[in-house]
Amino acid sequence: MSLSIIYHQSTKSALRVFWSSCLVAIASTVAIATTARPFEPPAALLAKGAVYASELNLSGLTLYTTESEIYSILGPPKSREVGPTAYINEILYYGGVSIAVANGQVWDIIATSPKFCTPSGVCPGDSLSLAFDILGPTEIIGTEAVYTAPSMGSCALSLGLAGDTVSQIKLACE
Repeated sequence: MSLSIIYHQSTKSALRVFWSSCLVAIASTVAIATTARPFEPPAALLAKGAVYASELNLSGLTLYTTESEIYSILGPPKSREVGPTAYINEILYYGGVSIAVANGQVWDIIATSPKFCTPSGVCPGDSLSLAFDILGPTEIIGTEAVYTAPSMGSCALSLGLAGDTVSQIKLACE
């Protein structure tokens, strides 16, 4: 066999290996890209006592939601209190959750029912140790464990405590 034929066959073999590797790399990249979630920095990069803004959600209820959206989620309230403060226009009371509304938007939410949980699964009635396992440790101020959401400015998630049990979850902005 001549040297040029051997060279040609080895080059063809090397090209097959190269293109096969390229196809595997492309297929892997497509598989990862189609199954990956949107990027969020690792929880380890959050400061102690901080949570992602997405955690300021109680079973679909979020701050700054409009009053009409609350009605579409929960229906009409069981009762309401009109104008309790200079900032709050009304408080809507539902079974296990109260929602303060200011200028047509949700200003704060206080949940006492285990039906209203954070996206990561912390609910009223849970133990404080379970909440710490899920959200991470934070400072306890009086009878509240407070978590800030840095990307939402002065907004926070507060766990009201009765002993070592989460008695209520409050979402609010100052």
